[in-house]
Amino acid sequence: MTADREAIQEEARRLGIDASLAAIVLRPHVSEGYSLYNDVVLLPVDFLSAFVAAGGLSPETLAAGLRRSVELLRPHGDTLLLGTSLLSLAQALRLRASVEERWQILAEAVEVFTRLGNARQAGRCLLEVGTTLRDHGLDYDALTAYDRAEELLSRAQDVSGLRVIRHQRAVAFRAAGQYEEALLELDRMAGLRLEDEANPAVKDAWLSERIACLIETGDLTGAAAHLEDYRAGADEDAAGFNLAIGHYLRGRLMLARREEEAAMDALLAAAVSAARTVRRHATLSFRVSDRRQLDVTFTAALAQAMRLRRGDLVPGILALAKSVRPGALLPHGGQSAGDEGDAPDDRDGRDERDDRDGRMASSLRALAVEATKAAVSHRHDRLDAISRQAAALTDARQILTPGVPAGGVRPAAELASLPAGRLPAGVMAAEVFRAADDRLWIAALSAGESVLLPTAITYREAALLALGVHRELEARQPCRALDRLGAELLAPLADRLPALRRLYLVLPEPLASVPVHAAATDGVPLLARLDVGYLPSLEYLATGTAGSPAAAPVALAVSDPVYETMDVLDALPAEVAAIADAFPGTEVYAEERATTEVLKTAMRAPILHIGGHAAFEGARPLLARVLLADRPAFAFEIAALRSQATVVNLSGCRTAAALRHPGGESEGLAAAFLSAGAKTVVATWWPIQDEAGAAFNRAFYAALATGLPVEDAVAGAQRSLLGTARFGHPADWAAFVTLGAALEESP
Repeated sequence: MTADREAIQEEARRLGIDASLAAIVLRPHVSEGYSLYNDVVLLPVDFLSAFVAAGGLSPETLAAGLRRSVELLRPHGDTLLLGTSLLSLAQALRLRASVEERWQILAEAVEVFTRLGNARQAGRCLLEVGTTLRDHGLDYDALTAYDRAEELLSRAQDVSGLRVIRHQRAVAFRAAGQYEEALLELDRMAGLRLEDEANPAVKDAWLSERIACLIETGDLTGAAAHLEDYRAGADEDAAGFNLAIGHYLRGRLMLARREEEAAMDALLAAAVSAARTVRRHATLSFRVSDRRQLDVTFTAALAQAMRLRRGDLVPGILALAKSVRPGALLPHGGQSAGDEGDAPDDRDGRDERDDRDGRMASSLRALAVEATKAAVSHRHDRLDAISRQAAALTDARQILTPGVPAGGVRPAAELASLPAGRLPAGVMAAEVFRAADDRLWIAALSAGESVLLPTAITYREAALLALGVHRELEARQPCRALDRLGAELLAPLADRLPALRRLYLVLPEPLASVPVHAAATDGVPLLARLDVGYLPSLEYLATGTAGSPAAAPVALAVSDPVYETMDVLDALPAEVAAIADAFPGTEVYAEERATTEVLKTAMRAPILHIGGHAAFEGARPLLARVLLADRPAFAFEIAALRSQATVVNLSGCRTAAALRHPGGESEGLAAAFLSAGAKTVVATWWPIQDEAGAAFNRAFYAALATGLPVEDAVAGAQRSLLGTARFGHPADWAAFVTLGAALEESP
């Protein structure tokens, strides 16, 4: 053990906090992947029952508990308890938090252990510093940190820590292509009594790294022998992660042997196992972390499918690579445990959940008030701290709130064929993706057809054009970059476009807010020829949203929030009046009546319209906000509410803006409403004119009132604007986008 349980409990008793904190001995599998955790940690007693209800102590629940422990321990000064909790928290947050946050945590831990004279724990802190540096591409600095950590750990005779240093050095050497040096470090790691290591994850890490190096050096016989050992002895508690890596290594071995079909089977199995591993997590931060660590499995499977020209498999692999999954990862997207009705003997459990939910709501509300003060006073340092607190609260809420389980993962072949089988004639879905040679390709699905098409543009060229597109829109210039980018992306589909009435697009990150529907084709915008929708994943085609909502809207509108100095939205009253004209029963809460408390109630409305100013900052997506009468409503608190809306219309500037993650998930204002359970969100990609927004909404609600589905109503409203002299520039009409699952249509 890195810290004796009795010693920790004794120090907790000495500090008088033994009643509020419990010493927990971690099972080996909790040290997920290649991380090194302290064996004994202190966790808040009141968290433990909630952890059990949430399915046990997982790495993500561990991180949430450690945050709370650190808060409770800081007032007691430099203690072993505080130092070990800080170190464990930094390790738990590996790849799950910003580098700045991890630096702050580790720096505090190093200071604590240095003042205590604890070489072992100070060495482990420096080991973690090295890993943080390596994770961010600073390999030379990482090796320097490992050297210093080795000095301290050797002095403390910390064999477990020294093993991890050897492994991390091997990883760094292999990444640099120095395979012999990596194998030498692994031999040194094995010489540190590796057979005595109690943590199976450490042995798995040694085996997988050695297999990868042996494949690179051409020792395929040795790699095959080690692969059998890895698959036989892989840690069952970390089976998902290890299974994915095992399939991936087998695929690499088959490729080295030039057994192409066997390699495809193994790499496809790796992608499926990796997708299961990623999607098992309740929190976005942990899904993003595992997605990054397992990215190599998706990349290798895609590259092999491309090499074999298996266009039938590519859409499925692309879908597996997305951590976002329609309806499955929303905390309130379906019936939660509390909605099913509690058994008579479960009143204590219900009361405990109600009490926990009440404390969480109180914490979110208090943080929103603090965020309001910081935003109004432009205290950016305070906003950064609040953003980190919001992320921690969001993680804790997602862990502790019962919701819709992530469930299984469809086989890749089924993911590829199911959407195509569902699509009616005249509808196509196309994902634009980056191939290994940096060129953009298109995986296109239509009724009974799945094709793989190359473009003539590279990822880098497209990203540069996307920057030009946004400059043109901001300056309201002729859209030459947009038209060129659209031409490059649509050229492979040119023969198919005339037969289409609807095209769904899944775009890579640099193009995620590029209005391809506004690109000129044959002299007119693409939207003038067919409907265009945007999806985060092709998997959304396997589900559908409801069509037009029947009930009248609830509208909140604030044209001039008193706590901010902003332009008055003079056209907003006319916008709200147009909604009431289309839906006579509309409930309107204007100006001082449009409060955050009203919003909580309005979340139950089938149609929710929010008009006014909005704000988004890319570095703090959870603090994206809509400015209501009493204060802003922030994304982190909106996501914690329950929405029953068929459509939420966020009529403001940049309400669709988001921080997007590699797995297709995003954080922002629109994403928060989707997370709360809204089926569809209508939002804007960039700032819009007040009058253009009013004109769009007038046409949108008039169409919606006739029974048109949301997507059709949005497309019709955009067409009504692009045909006018006043709003004909794409800057005015192309910003509006429908987010959510694909429109459900009958074949």
